[in-house]
Amino acid sequence: MRSVPHALPEQKVASEPVDGVESSPENIAVPPVEAVAIIDALLLLSFDHDGNLLMDRNTLAALKEFHTQLEGSASADTMVTLRTVLEASLPETVANQLMALARNYFDFRRAEQDFQLAMTAGAEEVNGVAFQSEQYAEIKKIRRSYFAPEVVNKLFAEEEAQLPYMATALAVAQNRELTAEQRAQQLAVLREDFNHVTSRMDSPLAGKVLEAKVARMRASGATEAAIFDARSEVLGSAEAQRLADLDRAP
Repeated sequence: MRSVPHALPEQKVASEPVDGVESSPENIAVPPVEAVAIIDALLLLSFDHDGNLLMDRNTLAALKEFHTQLEGSASADTMVTLRTVLEASLPETVANQLMALARNYFDFRRAEQDFQLAMTAGAEEVNGVAFQSEQYAEIKKIRRSYFAPEVVNKLFAEEEAQLPYMATALAVAQNRELTAEQRAQQLAVLREDFNHVTSRMDSPLAGKVLEAKVARMRASGATEAAIFDARSEVLGSAEAQRLADLDRAP
């Protein structure tokens, strides 16, 4: 379920100071361009049936947009701007939750940028697979110093599954010490492992992986019972039955 932000007033009086900000002005005039862009980002958010914010790729996309629109700044002014928009557009609990996430995300991105600059300074081969793998492993650690495990594992689930797979697959494809047959076999194993991981993610990527698997099963003559079992393993029996009913519908 997606959110529909309320209309944002031209000017709003901050009801409480941003944590750690002592000199916030009483009347906050929100820059129209930033306000509109942030509200557009809020339309990406998804909620459960009880109105709780879902920690998923949509929330991450919104955080990335906040970061872009506010130019990566976590200054007092930009944080007040963000809080003003969130409080005017979302229920208080969700606004506070998203504000805390945004602060952590901004701090993480700053730490990530500092680390990348330090890593590339004087590095002989910044584009090598081994270098990139080492760098990404450290970035994953940095993330977990700013977000709780259950949050980071949901926000970055797709990326943390996809990027290592792509790097490893590229290394195999470029390895001329392997025969063409060996490369094909190793890539097939990597692809199967990747599909196994992503098929259990609650994301559009997982849906595409499952749809592709079902298509391959049908092409190879799999029975409806086998297709039901494959769907049930990922989606549960109720959703597998719903899809089976759709398949049989005229």
